[in-house]
Amino acid sequence: MGRDVSATAMMYVPKLRSCTSRGCTYQKMEKPVKKKVIVRKRCEAREKGQPYINSRGKEMPAKQPPAEQASCSFHKGFYRSIDVKYLENGHSYMNCDRNFGVIEKKRKAAKAITPKDLEALVASAKLTTPFTVVSMNTDDFIGFKGLAKDYLNTKDLAISKISHFHISHKNPSTVKVASVLGLEGDVMVTWKKVDVLKKNANLDNVPDIHDLPKIHFKSKISREKKNDLLGMIDYIEKEEDKDLYRALLENKTKRPATWRCRKKMRNRTAWRKEVQYCDVMVTWKKVDVLKKNANLDNVPDIHDLPKIHFKSKISREKKNDLLGMIDYIEKEEDKDLYRALLENKTKRPATWRCRKKMRNRTAWRKEVQY
Repeated sequence: MGRDVSATAMMYVPKLRSCTSRGCTYQKMEKPVKKKVIVRKRCEAREKGQPYINSRGKEMPAKQPPAEQASCSFHKGFYRSIDVKYLENGHSYMNCDRNFGVIEKKRKAAKAITPKDLEALVASAKLTTPFTVVSMNTDDFIGFKGLAKDYLNTKDLAISKISHFHISHKNPSTVKVASVLGLEGDVMVTWKKVDVLKKNANLDNVPDIHDLPKIHFKSKISREKKNDLLGMIDYIEKEEDKDLYRALLENKTKRPATWRCRKKMRNRTAWRKEVQYCDVMVTWKKVDVLKKNANLDNVPDIHDLPKIHFKSKISREKKNDLLGMIDYIEKEEDKDLYRALLENKTKRPATWRCRKKMRNRTAWRKEVQY
């Protein structure tokens, strides 16, 4: 991985992406550093006080199970290895859980109005080994989706069935996957190597991370929510905090007119930003839908067309209920109207039952009644 925070490694792990790249370049270590992401995995056997089998197949007493680690190792701004493990729901403990508890306890006792207040709150939450807060703006969020689409083929990876995958700087185009959790070298872990690089792709042509496109997030705050927040600004004490929220909430981002057109076009690169309307580049195709022997001059007048007689869908029980309620109507003409409407019964012809059993329905005549 011969680039500053190699984009090759960042394509594989969606959760690391921009935040991890920012943290990796924030302080370039002189020695290789392994950064722990998940440091402990609880098992169900310990909760019941029963012995359990460790990853090496050895029976262990009912003690605290060994730590299961998922980590990324980097050196001088370069990734050396990435290990990601997917733990079972309800039995996993992460190191960040304790840190979140410390920050939440500090937040309840303090008042944070702006993001700067939150930065100061997190930095002062721990006296010993305080947290390092790294500020990020819109330029720090990078889009790796297009890069992964051009270089990676993950059809054989089966990401939903694996529990652990490992990436190394020695061979970044190959991913080692396992269906069970464990560290590299465990006797019970069967590693499978999957080549995720496309045939014609070359890692030497991967652009630098600074040349990748930035992600500009669209505000997801609804108009009603914005109005509510604008009404609460008067209760903020500092004027600079009020101005911050006014500028944030009143900022409206408009989509270009070509956005609707690009959804329907496969080749998006052919569209220019100057196009303002969708119908400028529409290609029309003419299709003759008239039959060969048909003539539009012989089309009958609309008054000569047959009428559609709708059948009443009111059930017999519903009709009886409505007939019983007619006595409560005041005007006699209204009563007669509903009586005529509800007592109208449309009988199906006898041929309807016969035609269901006959294939050649055209042989039956409408005059047949029984």
